[in-house]
Amino acid sequence: MGDLLEYRGFHGTIEYSKDDECLIGQVQFIEGTIVYAGENISEIKEMFLSSVDEYLTMCEEKNIEPLKPFKGSFNVRIPPLLHKQSAVAAKNEGKTLNSYVQCALEEKVSGPKVQLHHHFHDTADIAFESVINESQYALKSDAPQYVSAGVICH
Repeated sequence: MGDLLEYRGFHGTIEYSKDDECLIGQVQFIEGTIVYAGENISEIKEMFLSSVDEYLTMCEEKNIEPLKPFKGSFNVRIPPLLHKQSAVAAKNEGKTLNSYVQCALEEKVSGPKVQLHHHFHDTADIAFESVINESQYALKSDAPQYVSAGVICH
C-alpha cells in the first residue's frame, strides 16, 4: 500500500466503497474508531484533517491519551524452518533472535545499509570498488573503465 494520509502524527486510509459509491477512510493506530468519507480526493483529505482535529479536541476535553500505545513487543507467526534459519543466523552473528529480527525490521523500514569495500590489486594495476546490496557504483579515477560481473573495473 503506502498511500496512507498523514496529519499531526496520525495516519488514515482511503478506499473506494462500491456500496456507498464514495471514498471512505479510517484513522489508524488509535484507541477507538474514526471513519470519514468524501466524494472525491480533495474532500476525503479534508474530512481526514477535520476528523483528526475533532478527535484531538475530544481527547483533550476528556483527558484521553490520543495515540494508541505501542508497547514494543508483538507475536510473529512464521514457518518453523524460517524460525530455525533465523535463530542460526542470529547466533552466527553473535546476536539474540530478538535483536536479529529488530535489525531486519529496521532495514525493511528504512532501507538496506550500504557497505562499501575496496579491493586494490597492485600487480594487475586494477582497482575494484563495489557497493553491496545496492546497484550504484563509484569510479575512483579517470582511467579506462569497463563493467564486469557487477563490479566497475578501471
